[in-house]
Amino acid sequence: FLVSILLSCCLCESVSANARMKNKVVLITGGSQGIGKGIAEIFAQEGATIIITSRTASKLAQTTKTIAQKGGNISYAVADITKPDEMQKVVKDIISKHKRIDVLIHNAAGIYPFRKCEDMSYAEWREAIATNLEVMAGLPVPILSAVIGEGGSGGALAIGVADRILM
Repeated sequence: FLVSILLSCCLCESVSANARMKNKVVLITGGSQGIGKGIAEIFAQEGATIIITSRTASKLAQTTKTIAQKGGNISYAVADITKPDEMQKVVKDIISKHKRIDVLIHNAAGIYPFRKCEDMSYAEWREAIATNLEVMAGLPVPILSAVIGEGGSGGALAIGVADRILM
């Protein structure tokens, strides 16, 4: 359902199935599994060029292999969304290769740990906040100018999952 809405929002013209995202460059954070992987699969079916990121190279490689075997145009970059310099490098590499980013799906999150706040150490709490809350507001800033571009036609979607931190 979410992907259907997303595709509808991203597509302004009526084109044939399996080509609606042709020539579109899509960056998906947290793209190696779960919702991000599902979104990558749908965009691949629609003809997009996809770049997925996460911190885990083995999961990225497996997802990339799976989608590529089905004909998807996909690559990956290992990057931690809590480290702006890593994400800026990803964006720089994408712009260098593809000249633009048409769609940003900001989906990455890491829940650490799955227990009540009062049972977390301060370090665990800070990591949960940094990964799940701060990046929702902070990551798109260096990327949005690349997504919007000169023509102002790009789009971005942030998917938050901070509800899993139990208060």
